[in-house]
Amino acid sequence: MAMVMVGLGGAAHVRADDGIPRQIAEARLISEVETVRPGEPFWVALRLKMTDGWHTYWRNPGDSGLATAIAWDLPDGYSAGPIHWPTPVIFRVGPITSYGYAGEVWLLTEITPSNCDGGGSSVMLRADAQWLACEEICVPERADLKISLPVAGTSELASARKADFARARAALPQPATGRAAFLAGNTNIRFAFTVPGLASRPLADAWLFPAEYGVIDHGAPQQIHVDGEELMLTAARDTSVQGLPDSIAGVLVVRHEGGQRAFDVRAMPELKGSN
Repeated sequence: MAMVMVGLGGAAHVRADDGIPRQIAEARLISEVETVRPGEPFWVALRLKMTDGWHTYWRNPGDSGLATAIAWDLPDGYSAGPIHWPTPVIFRVGPITSYGYAGEVWLLTEITPSNCDGGGSSVMLRADAQWLACEEICVPERADLKISLPVAGTSELASARKADFARARAALPQPATGRAAFLAGNTNIRFAFTVPGLASRPLADAWLFPAEYGVIDHGAPQQIHVDGEELMLTAARDTSVQGLPDSIAGVLVVRHEGGQRAFDVRAMPELKGSN
């Protein structure tokens, strides 16, 4: 059994005199493997468990907020990939629209070990995690976290965590496989997405979460139209920012009766027509 050592960035959930918890999010690093195999990548999650009524933020926080950040301190020869972000939800406070997570969120990172570690040793993975927790006010928090894992000839999955990591992966948007195009006008951006199975599953709603700030007006309604497997979506452009990226990345959420699907999309400026 691997030894897991966790440092929390503050006290437990204790109410201060002003009613704000002294620690709003409980932070923990969790490894999918019990042992590390040299050169074989494995997954680690930053789990944030929020106090009821509070939320934290996606990679694009929307009109306000700050994306969670992880600064890794790893042994020589180790490397960490980017955060794999679960599909966000929308938070509205007055005129402010933000994207993020309430309850519990698992932020996955792939760690690639060195090829040179020998069996019988152990490695320490350290992470400085920082996030912004918001309710009616916002509180910046951080935690210095660490995990010690033994190095062995073969990697071993932590069986007790298989279901947790399966749920964390299920919360990630799927890679999009169909067409994704956009046409930018002065005030709107029109998108076209090919969504498999759309024609056979009546659509209740759809929403595009842009991966970057300054692309669309986060709080404005998004109009949708379905034509077979193609979803046409029109969003109000963020006119406070000049120019657009060469491609528009984001997460497209389509909601059907009884559930939803989410896709990682990257739209190219290939859509023709008037706007």
